[in-house]
Amino acid sequence: DGEYARVGLGFDKTYFVEGSVRSDRSSTLPKENNRYEYWSATGSIVFSEIGGLKNSSWLNFGKIRGNYAEVGNDTSPLNVFDIYSLNTSFGSIPSAYSPTIKNNQNLEPERTKGWELGLEMSMFKNRVGFDVSYYDSKTYGLITNVVMSGSTGALGGWDNVGDVTNKGWEVSLKLIPIKTNDFRWDLTANW
Repeated sequence: DGEYARVGLGFDKTYFVEGSVRSDRSSTLPKENNRYEYWSATGSIVFSEIGGLKNSSWLNFGKIRGNYAEVGNDTSPLNVFDIYSLNTSFGSIPSAYSPTIKNNQNLEPERTKGWELGLEMSMFKNRVGFDVSYYDSKTYGLITNVVMSGSTGALGGWDNVGDVTNKGWEVSLKLIPIKTNDFRWDLTANW
């Protein structure tokens, strides 16, 4: 189950802010660590609506934006408690075995925190446009199956280990090189 709240405000078709808060409870995590909260905030300015740019002959749309967000993540079912699996009985004698992957009663939710900045523009009667973004996110406490020594009775086990960072640029370019009453050619490139 979970709760979610979101609010967004805009002023004069130019300034925008939005925020959200969320709380989730997961049945796949241990009872002590199964609730996690996270939030996000974003803001943007449509600068093509400001002053002399509003009636510009070459600029159709221009926006600068930024955001920050946190996200929680749980695990797959049956990764918390160790259980025995039943084999086919040998005559009237039942048989069971323990799995080769050790489960973990102390798992915690993964956490991802990230931010992004971007610029979006459309010009020359919307014939040329671009969207440029820089993003940076990091996932903490990644739930991973780690290799264990066979002397433990298992070959691997679930644990919160490792962090993963993902950052970079994303650029989109949009062009309309030909536009007539009967034909329109749109080109979009993404890098």
